[in-house]
Amino acid sequence: MEEIFEAANINPSTLLNKTGHNILVVDKDGKIVFANETAEGNISEDGDNLLGDYLHSNFEYPVNCKEALWDGTSLGQSIDSKQNNIRENMLWKNNGRQIPVNCTTNPLHNEAGEMIGAIISLKDESAKKQLEEELARHQNFDRLTGLPNHFKFRKVLDKHLDQSGTPKPGAVFLLDIDRFKEVNNSFGFRAADNLLTAMAELLEDALSNSDTLARFGGDEFIVLSPDRTGDEAEDLVTEIMQAVRNHGFSADGTDLQAT
Repeated sequence: MEEIFEAANINPSTLLNKTGHNILVVDKDGKIVFANETAEGNISEDGDNLLGDYLHSNFEYPVNCKEALWDGTSLGQSIDSKQNNIRENMLWKNNGRQIPVNCTTNPLHNEAGEMIGAIISLKDESAKKQLEEELARHQNFDRLTGLPNHFKFRKVLDKHLDQSGTPKPGAVFLLDIDRFKEVNNSFGFRAADNLLTAMAELLEDALSNSDTLARFGGDEFIVLSPDRTGDEAEDLVTEIMQAVRNHGFSADGTDLQAT
């Protein structure tokens, strides 16, 4: 392998600079002695300020992850953050920003077999984490109204029902818009969508912070009111129905009486 490197006139630094990964080399004390060009550009505003700094001072992680990353002796074996449950919790600090990373550590030994440092590979997980958050948002929230969907509502309801202790008051009620199909057929889906979003805003204004409002599907909304008795919930429904009647809705310049 050394002959190939010599023939290609490649030294180790050049090789590490050719990879698209963020690569750091640290000594046995965890001091950064090399950062490749990718790392300089991606994980630091100024690559030079990495050199001489300590690896562990650039991370934020739970206490239980610290020894897995660095305890002064842990470089004696390879450390893959996936195996140590660090990937989701490890953040690289970059001038006030926090970058989620997957960190893999591989030790370096001298001819006598003594550990003299390590090569650190940092994979930026920002795009992946953003995608995961977007998928979770689509899974739990209605795209049109921004309200929790029926899946999210069920989780909130299950949590409320699973609470131990003395039985608590609470009510669940389902609301749908009368003749919604007629609005959709007469004025089109955009007018129908505008009616749904306006209705969602009206319902949110009528409810308290302890209530959970969700779009159950189609023209249906569902509410969990965990702190209300039956009579209080009925009073609230009456108030909501009256508020809807009094609210002015319109589609294409035509006033609508929603109930």
